[in-house]
Amino acid sequence: MALSDAQIERFSRQIILPQIGGTGQQRLLGASVALAGEGDLARIAALYLAGAGVGRIEVHRADGHRLADDLVDLDPEIAVRTSRRPLSEAVCDVSVACDLPLAEIEAAAAVGRPLIAGGTDGSRGWLVVATAEPGGGCANCAARAATGRHPPKSSGRTGGIAAERISSVRPELVEGRAALSSATAGVVGSLAALSVLKLLLGLGGSSQSVWLQFDAARSTLTEHPITRAEDCPVCR
Repeated sequence: MALSDAQIERFSRQIILPQIGGTGQQRLLGASVALAGEGDLARIAALYLAGAGVGRIEVHRADGHRLADDLVDLDPEIAVRTSRRPLSEAVCDVSVACDLPLAEIEAAAAVGRPLIAGGTDGSRGWLVVATAEPGGGCANCAARAATGRHPPKSSGRTGGIAAERISSVRPELVEGRAALSSATAGVVGSLAALSVLKLLLGLGGSSQSVWLQFDAARSTLTEHPITRAEDCPVCR
């Protein structure tokens, strides 16, 4: 289906990008994303996805109707629905889990579709990108590594940095970190939306799950390749 004049005008700044073009924008308009999470991270990711023109967005959160109205304000042509069902029951091209318990990430990972999972704690955040392609660990493996349940093996790219349990860091005990929490959610939410768009557009080409660790206080973003966890109930 050809883009309308209104769509060409609305998404002109994306369409002129060689990585997207008219064909890529049509792909985004025909795509569906399900997103779950109650905090700022989920809200920011949803707003960027709507602004990019993802055609169908399913919102799983308590104030879903309020967020849905905001998404439609950004693009009246997109279809937005709300749901109180678990993210694992959604029908979509990509799932996005924001600040969800590991059990819910595990359930969403077991479905076998691309999954983006992320979380924040004060000035620190993490993001997991997992495709449905074989190879590497699944989203649950990576989420366990990000929260300290399954430390990743060291690699040359990360310099052997050990996994750190993000949830164990109490931001109120570290000067300045609490003040950065909203900004941290903004960065991780933006990265989550960008990762979804890359998956939908077929950019990047990597089939390996990746854990990104963000530290706002230090202004660092570290990438950790994730290997399969031996005790992962999804992979075994």
